[in-house]
Amino acid sequence: MTMLCDGAAIYTLSPQPDSEIAYNYIHDMTASPWALHYPMAAVYLDQGSDFITVHHNVCERLQEGRVKTLNLNHVGKHNVFHDHPIEDDSVKQQAGLEPEYEDIRRP
Repeated sequence: MTMLCDGAAIYTLSPQPDSEIAYNYIHDMTASPWALHYPMAAVYLDQGSDFITVHHNVCERLQEGRVKTLNLNHVGKHNVFHDHPIEDDSVKQQAGLEPEYEDIRRP
């Protein structure tokens, strides 16, 4: 998000049955100078995103007045939101790639 606008740390588009956005640590987000008036968010459900459960996400140090915790833009009727955002050190301590995906990390 350093060069783009209208986005998020976690961004969805269209229906995604049985999807879950949970136990993420999202922090230190600032809007790009190119963002102008476009919305940015920690979690952004856009354009018909549906059948998604959002819960137990920790959001800290989002640029005040420019970055929202949650942004909903024309979302479906079957999304579930609870316990968002939260303050939970265990989520922060367990954040990052799961061990089986560590090999995708750039050096």
